[in-house]
Amino acid sequence: MTDQKLKEILHRYSVPEIDPAHLRQTIQLAQKELNRARIYGKITFWELLAGQIRYISPYIWIAQAALLVLVFSLLPHLSRIGDAQQTAMAVLSTSSPLLALVAVPELGKSLHYQMWEMEMACRFNLQKLILLRLILFGVADLIVITTLLLFSSTHSPVSLIHLGMYILVPFTMANSLYLFILRKVRGKAATAAALSAGIFLSLGFALLSRFSDAYAVTTLTGWFLLFFLSAWILTREISTLFTYFSEGEQLIWIRS
Repeated sequence: MTDQKLKEILHRYSVPEIDPAHLRQTIQLAQKELNRARIYGKITFWELLAGQIRYISPYIWIAQAALLVLVFSLLPHLSRIGDAQQTAMAVLSTSSPLLALVAVPELGKSLHYQMWEMEMACRFNLQKLILLRLILFGVADLIVITTLLLFSSTHSPVSLIHLGMYILVPFTMANSLYLFILRKVRGKAATAAALSAGIFLSLGFALLSRFSDAYAVTTLTGWFLLFFLSAWILTREISTLFTYFSEGEQLIWIRS
């Protein structure tokens, strides 16, 4: 069809008369639907963060509470029957990878259930959801770690700073490994792989703290260097994870 022919058709077309009663009825129906519909305005960061709490499985908080109760039960008893310093090292170093492991099922939920593509297209995309979950779990872990340190300091002659290193170094190492697994292991196998890695880490730190004198005599400077190194690796892993989520085409392997 030529442009001239199209112009002739448009010139011959006339807009039909609209019945005023039908127009009023349409406006009334639209106004009624507008009043009934929920209008989503701008949500602040804190409102969004608080709203995400209800989507996190209660089993996460139950597992963290159970870990606290376990440490509270074991640490005083083991300190009385053995060396208090070695006991504190063993309990804290063993429990910290398990504390980090608690959050893995929630962080990997989108990949586990193959929902990441849909969430990337939502109003609050997968990157924002992962960030919110990391913040929530970070706050919860900080509370748990602080509680563990204060409690351990009453049952061990070791300084609070050393106790902090005994739990923070394994904790950051474990988190780095878990995030690496979430990126590299496909689908549902990621959670199982992270669980296996967490158990081996806990056993490894337990053996190291029980049988290695070097673990106990490492200077505070050495512990700080280990902590900053593991924290740097963890930061890189978080950054890499967000890069993968922002470039959705790199996650095509999940479909296989």
